[in-house]
Amino acid sequence: MQFFSGWGSQATPSADVEEGKAEAPQSSGSSLWEGTWFAEAEKDPWLPSLTRTQRVMGFMSCLVASALCFLMAFMLVPFLIIKARKFAVLYTLGSVFGIGSFGFLWGPHSLLSHLLSWQVLPYSVACAVNMAATLYCGLSLHSTVLTIVFAVLQIVSILYFILSYIPGGVAGLTFMGKMCGKATTTVVSTVI
Repeated sequence: MQFFSGWGSQATPSADVEEGKAEAPQSSGSSLWEGTWFAEAEKDPWLPSLTRTQRVMGFMSCLVASALCFLMAFMLVPFLIIKARKFAVLYTLGSVFGIGSFGFLWGPHSLLSHLLSWQVLPYSVACAVNMAATLYCGLSLHSTVLTIVFAVLQIVSILYFILSYIPGGVAGLTFMGKMCGKATTTVVSTVI
């Protein structure tokens, strides 16, 4: 009765199991996880050896890093004219960590395949272009106005991407966008 005999390695069946006196323990890939994203992530060729716990910890770590980057970027908003470069880098890193966190859950190969599939490709391209434009405007052009414009477009494209997975999410976002556009047009026309 060695309780931890196979812990952390591939355990070989004991003599009792071979003789049929005891049942073999179930493997970690039992039917409980069949057909879920955990099972699909375990088949990922780029990180096949990560356990479920390591995948969840990596996911949570990336989400925390994303939240910290966004928090630091939003703390720089009052100083955006002076610190546009730092804002652009932190804001884009927050987006990259946020999207990349799902690479731990789904597996990086599965996530990249999904992001490059025909159904999702327009959203992926919009996110990537807006991230690159935010960095370009902040780091090369030193334009605060363009940095803010592309940062807003970046968050809208990521929200649109996330809401595309919720039933009715895209329709709701489109409706809210039209309502905001009409309200903006009304306010601007009355002021001018």
